[in-house]
Amino acid sequence: MALLEQTSIGTFLLAACVLVHVGGVASCAYLLRGLGRRLAHAERSVLSLVAILTAGTFVLLAAHGVQIWIWAAVIFSLDIVATWEAAGYFAAVSYTTLGYGDITAGPAYRVLVTFSAMTGLFTFGLSTAVLLAIVLRTMPSILDDGRTAEPERAAQAPE
Repeated sequence: MALLEQTSIGTFLLAACVLVHVGGVASCAYLLRGLGRRLAHAERSVLSLVAILTAGTFVLLAAHGVQIWIWAAVIFSLDIVATWEAAGYFAAVSYTTLGYGDITAGPAYRVLVTFSAMTGLFTFGLSTAVLLAIVLRTMPSILDDGRTAEPERAAQAPE
């Protein structure tokens, strides 16, 4: 497969996977907003943080799974590997950048498969940012007892 063709297909798949992931992030935000409303009436606790982080993590993992299978379908359809099992395995190993080396794409598809790793790097970074935002937004409501902000405000108040 020519370099331009590999780059074009790789770019298209990268963009499609980013759309899938952004859809997962949007779904995660919608789900967590509803979960947050239900938990707002209950006392905020470590257990509510666990529930919120678990829900967010599962939605993001599902988005990663969909992306891996998108790559697997392309890898299988281009006959880079012989079986669906091998395609799923190779896609997951490439997407997560583990790169064991027991299955390789060969010279004709090296550039294309590199886009799978780029997709994984980008979307895992996005997932990390989303989970960090969830923690930063949720933790103060659990840890703050109403007294921690007062000394800071008093120190900043003009005399």
